[in-house]
Amino acid sequence: MKILLNESRAEKKPLAEKKIPVFNIKAILSLLSVTMLLSSCEVIGGIFKAGMGVGIFIVVVVVLIIVFFVMRAGKK
Repeated sequence: MKILLNESRAEKKPLAEKKIPVFNIKAILSLLSVTMLLSSCEVIGGIFKAGMGVGIFIVVVVVLIIVFFVMRAGKK
């Protein structure tokens, strides 16, 4: 058990020597810039507008399918 504890202590670097990878810095900066540039109301509004458009499209397709089957059944 002592060997494992000694090895884990040897692997730890002081906080000053640790470097943040460049990818993490870019990801953090891009997330911060997006949150600063877009307000939450705009984002939520865009999501609801897209959802409403898709919902209307689905309703129209379902109504057309029902009309198609009704017309087809009426001919026989």
